[in-house]
Order: sequence, then C-alpha cells, then structure tokens
Amino acid sequence: MDEILLLPAAIFFLVIGLYNLYKAHKKKESYIPVFVSLLMIISLLVMYFYPPLGVLCFFLSVLLAGYKWPAIKQYQQKRILDSFNKNDYSKELKIKELFIGNKLWGKLALKYGAKKAALIYSLYIGIALFLALYFIRTMDTPIKPGMSFILSFSATYLFVSYYHMHGYFKKFLAMKEINLKK
Repeated sequence: MDEILLLPAAIFFLVIGLYNLYKAHKKKESYIPVFVSLLMIISLLVMYFYPPLGVLCFFLSVLLAGYKWPAIKQYQQKRILDSFNKNDYSKELKIKELFIGNKLWGKLALKYGAKKAALIYSLYIGIALFLALYFIRTMDTPIKPGMSFILSFSATYLFVSYYHMHGYFKKFLAMKEINLKK
C-alpha cells in the first residue's frame, strides 16, 4: 500500500469533521458525523504509522458505525428531508441548483414520482462515480483500480443509492401530500 495516500485522506476527513462540527454546534444537530470523521482520522493516522494496528482501528470503526447505523440513518434522513422541504418548487431551477442541493431531486420526485426520481438520481451518481474511477484508472497514478472493481463498486453504489433515495423520496412525497391536504 502507498502510505503517503493515507495523509490526504486523513486531511479530507479532518476538513469534513470540522465542517460537521461547525454545523452541529451552530444548528444544535447530532455530533455523530463528527465522531465518525474523528474515528476515520485516527484509523488513517494509525494505519500510516503502524499499518496492522491501523487496519484493526479501521475495522473497529466500521463495527461501531454498524452498531450506530440506525441513529446515523435517522440523522441522514432528517437532513435530507429537511433539505427537500426548505425549497420552493414553484420557482425555476437556477444553474447552480443542477449541481448543488436537493432542489433538482425534489422537483424530479414531484414530477415523476419516487421510483423514477430515485432511478434518475442513482444513474446520475452511479455514472459519475464510474467515470471518476475510470478517469483515475487512465491517469498516471500509483492507484489503478481494475475494471471489475470499477464496475462492481459503481453498480453496488447505484443499487444502494436507489434503495435509500427511493425511501427518502416516498417520505418527501407523503409529507408534501399531507401539507397539500391541510
């Protein structure tokens, strides 16, 4: 393994952790994302200095995340649904909203329903992930993911994201329907 790649990953999780800490403190939200980022930083740094212990720390982090999965999923669902509900869907989309935020996905769910919106979302993300990994494969880098990895990882992410987003879209549409009846 090329250990030098662990340091940028640790810096990435540090930045994400600080951002989540800021959001959790400012909005009085859950500190679970901060805790997960901290575990990843510790695992990556230990893996850099002593790889066998780092791998053990990483697996312990994954086990802890699995144990806290219901709380993590509930927190993620709340954030996504809040993000859907804060948008004004009567206004036209701006260019930046095609790439940032959930207004595009909320509009698609309202127009096409939960299944089609989840499929479009999953294809969009799955194809982008495939292209990013394929681009990394073609570059002159020490990491060259194989095509079987690229295909299986992209396909797995596509199916998992479809499952999750379909559930979120269904709840969003149900909430919109309840609000329309009031």
